[in-house]
Amino acid sequence: MSDRDTTKEQLVAKKRTVKDLADYIKIKSGTSPNYSLFLGAGASVTSGIKTGQELVAKWREEIYTRLSNEEYINAEEAKKWLSKNHPVWYDPNNEYSSLFEKKFDLPSQRRRFVELQVDKKLPSIGYAYLVELFESKFFDTVFTTNFDDLINEAFYQFSSDRPLLCAHDSSIKGVSITSSRPKIIKLHGDYLFDSIKSSLKETESLEGNTREKLTEFTKEYGIIFVGYAGNDSSIMDVLKHLLKQDDYLRNGVYWCVRQNDAIPPELIRLLGQEKVYWVEIEGFDELMAELALELGCTLSFGGNQKSTKREMMIQNFITDEYSLSKNNIIKSDLSKLKKHTLTHDISSLINELSQSDLDEQKIPEEDFKNLLYIDNLIRNKNYSNAESKLNDLINNADSDNIKSKYLRRLIEIKEEQKDTKSALEISDKLIALDEFNINYALSRTNIFTDLNEKIHYLKGLLEKFPYSINLKNHLSRIAILHLENHDEELITFDEIHDLIDKSLLQSSNLDNIAWRIKYDAIKTKHQSSYDKKDCNKSIQELLDKIKDVNPTHDT
Repeated sequence: MSDRDTTKEQLVAKKRTVKDLADYIKIKSGTSPNYSLFLGAGASVTSGIKTGQELVAKWREEIYTRLSNEEYINAEEAKKWLSKNHPVWYDPNNEYSSLFEKKFDLPSQRRRFVELQVDKKLPSIGYAYLVELFESKFFDTVFTTNFDDLINEAFYQFSSDRPLLCAHDSSIKGVSITSSRPKIIKLHGDYLFDSIKSSLKETESLEGNTREKLTEFTKEYGIIFVGYAGNDSSIMDVLKHLLKQDDYLRNGVYWCVRQNDAIPPELIRLLGQEKVYWVEIEGFDELMAELALELGCTLSFGGNQKSTKREMMIQNFITDEYSLSKNNIIKSDLSKLKKHTLTHDISSLINELSQSDLDEQKIPEEDFKNLLYIDNLIRNKNYSNAESKLNDLINNADSDNIKSKYLRRLIEIKEEQKDTKSALEISDKLIALDEFNINYALSRTNIFTDLNEKIHYLKGLLEKFPYSINLKNHLSRIAILHLENHDEELITFDEIHDLIDKSLLQSSNLDNIAWRIKYDAIKTKHQSSYDKKDCNKSIQELLDKIKDVNPTHDT
């Protein structure tokens, strides 16, 4: 019997099942959840982000080889050598932080490295289940030590609720525990900031507002840890302190451990406390799927917008690179999703082709079949054949209308291949078909990965398309995302409100999403304010205007 199994047998009295956990989550007072989620790096593995263990193994070999000038033999030999020869900076008990700090001298270098690791990664299916659990009000807060944007992206694609993202200490200060809006609190910052915490010194301390907010939330909530090893002394020190207080963590701490993983040393020490338990799970995605089933949530893939990225995410679920369908719940949902996707593909194509009723723009049957064939190739990531076929079709297309549809799909392939230069060149060809087609112009925005670039580009279109409601709304939404974590140097809240007001002046119909965007702009502007008086006043004025448009509207 292995040491791991022996440890687990000794701790069997503190072991709980996923069903137990679901029962505890279910028993809540009113609409307020009993628990916050806490996600570590393990929750990002099936989204294609390398684990800390993978990075440590790579860095250890590189640094050992460089410093020792000897051939790398194995991990244990390297650890012994580094411990003996470089005890000042190397900590074998916290390899990730000490090796990361040795590998990259400056915070800006660490930020750029992290950015490359998380760039264009798409959330796994577990995040879709997570969104459903939030929508059903079983959770409203998630803490994370991860730098990626997977949680926020999942909400953006699958929910009509935009979460409040707190990625630095000052933004965390204004977060209210009573707010029902989903809250994402990044304890180590965001890769968009040079101040991300990953070096040894940095993870040994939590900034004041962050520490206070973690403490405040644990008074009312329990915490469920998923994919977290407990290697951050700053977080563990706060947790140990709170466990000693009778008034905190009254709903307990539930720490999820994968079936094939050893129980983290920090957890073994914590399990001596009355309010700490551990739960054996298959993995993050399987846990979210099981909780969703036990709590009566089903995958709905809600949200208001049609999105290429959303379709890519769903296709990733179906492709199932990490064999998550071994879990029966996920297998069943993927089976339903495949059937829905096939029907949706045909339906979407019919809708796309019927947007214009002009006889001269009707699509011939042969082109309809070609588009279905191309879409199937793209869905199955057969990009080489799809690109070759598209180039032939574009060269032989006898109308700009059908050529535009082929060009859009070619752009989609280049985006997926992360070939931004080629995607922009093809976008130029699309726009050249009709330089006054606002949809062609707006589609170019998706190619830019940086919010600054998107904003600069969209602002440049305002003079050419002064009467486009879609342009004003699109620019406003992206600007709000930018201002959640940046100052008003690039674009101001006044500019956003001016754009929204012009959009509403052109169309005050409640179907105009500018109403929702205006609400989001108000909330974002006041997100760090303790005094919510001005915020509440502005929201009430907005609601009054909506009632004036339609007194029966459910606001």
